[in-house]
Amino acid sequence: MQLYLFCLFLFLLSKKTKIIAFLLSVCFISLSLIITLYDAYTLTLIDYYFFKKNISDAFIVIGEFKIIFIIILIISLIISAYLLIISKIISKLKILKKIEYSNFIFFILILFLFFFPSRYSDFSFNFMRSIFIQDKVIENYENNYEAKFINLSKEKTNYLSKIKTQENLPKYLDNIIFLQLESINSELINPEISPNLYELSKKGYFFPRFYGNSTQTIFGQENILCSLPSSFYLNLAQKGRDKSLACLPEIFNRLNYKTLFYKTFNLDFTQTGDFMKNIGFKEVHADDIMSNEDPQYWWGYREDIFYEKALNDISHKIEKNNFIYLEVGPTNHWPFNTPTDIEIKVPYPNPKNHNENISNTTFIQDYYLKIALDKINKIFPENNYSLFVLGDHAWPIELHENNFFNQQNSYEENFLTTLVIKFGNEEGGKIINERFSHLDIYPTIMELFNLPSQESIFGQSFSSVLNDKDIKIEHEPIILIQPYDEKYLNFIEFPIKYQYNSTKKTLVKYNLEKDPNEFAPTLISKDKDIIIKTINGLLNKIN
Repeated sequence: MQLYLFCLFLFLLSKKTKIIAFLLSVCFISLSLIITLYDAYTLTLIDYYFFKKNISDAFIVIGEFKIIFIIILIISLIISAYLLIISKIISKLKILKKIEYSNFIFFILILFLFFFPSRYSDFSFNFMRSIFIQDKVIENYENNYEAKFINLSKEKTNYLSKIKTQENLPKYLDNIIFLQLESINSELINPEISPNLYELSKKGYFFPRFYGNSTQTIFGQENILCSLPSSFYLNLAQKGRDKSLACLPEIFNRLNYKTLFYKTFNLDFTQTGDFMKNIGFKEVHADDIMSNEDPQYWWGYREDIFYEKALNDISHKIEKNNFIYLEVGPTNHWPFNTPTDIEIKVPYPNPKNHNENISNTTFIQDYYLKIALDKINKIFPENNYSLFVLGDHAWPIELHENNFFNQQNSYEENFLTTLVIKFGNEEGGKIINERFSHLDIYPTIMELFNLPSQESIFGQSFSSVLNDKDIKIEHEPIILIQPYDEKYLNFIEFPIKYQYNSTKKTLVKYNLEKDPNEFAPTLISKDKDIIIKTINGLLNKIN
């Protein structure tokens, strides 16, 4: 209703430019209907920053739902025409005798629309209000983030000068390979749903409860490759700041490793290609190694074909030492529908809910993983490699009612993914039950190579745990960012989880041992200053 009043006053104000007012009205109403449908489908509340970060998603969504968008456009045209007619009737009745008076009314209306309590606002104006409304606690986190980022960028030149090739390293460090899988929920790593990854876990080091620090692939890659937690707003490439950090690819360049990145999907999406080049990968590939005839889904080329072509390309390019990163994700991606062209016997032939859908697509992704593992062993017959298989982030499997979309809520099931590390011929077979996160991978690799870590880095090494599974280390708080929906800021000091909700303006804590399903939060404070002080105390514990 607020939006329709806004459009009506737009017509009343525009005596001679009603065609422009009409076109603006059509745009506003179309956007409102799209946002309303999105929110109804996902049970979340879209905001301006979500839209700005995911603008590249629009091209995919438009292609998939173009009929719906055409219907929305027709409805918007009809509503706008109706409002135009009403405005003409109002003008003829001379309810507003002088158009100048309406300027004041228009100004008051705008104030009312933007500052009226949000629970009475419609979807579209909540979206527009979010451009202006800031949260002091989130702003405080962003200020801390900014200070850390500046320190890291200042350290870069001096830090890189300390990176020297090390002698007498284990052969399994000759090649470092990352296999990044899509949307891996820790609860689905078992013999039934992910038999190949589960089998690999028995030969290596298995982290069954490993945190992804955020909820989108590009943010996960920032966490993994740069040990930097996510911003609530834009990714590093969108900010144009990715060249400022000393990330893993640049470290490996200094160590004379060949650095290669491969992706199943368009490199322009979330500016992944720019990001990977800017942080140091010498070669970045996606569509260029594929053919037009190759089977392709909404989120990229099918994994079996991609693995064959990417690893074949790698086999012709590898040198003595290599750092290789493969990102895959077309089959196990939202909305988690089983592709119709796949003849694989899935666990749930007739899935009845989201949990069964994602179980099927996780199973298919794992099925193709075997192709990659076999091919890697052929490329490196001496097993002189270290393999990191991990999820880019988790995805909820509806352990909590209606929690099926990763851009809503902030439960453990939204963040807990998995990590398996296999060091060459070593038979690890160790289960690491302590909780670490993507941020800890970078400093761990640095320690494996006997290299120093940056002073301002967020993560901490877990290499000592690999050597002795019974060792106890003092954990730094783990940061978990939910940048969408209500905006949550979480800190894990296991078993305690601290959680700030920017909509409710509350800081609560959970005891994850006594309350693993997060049903019983304990309120810490609703006072902004106390919340900021508590969060700053947690941030100060991180190095």
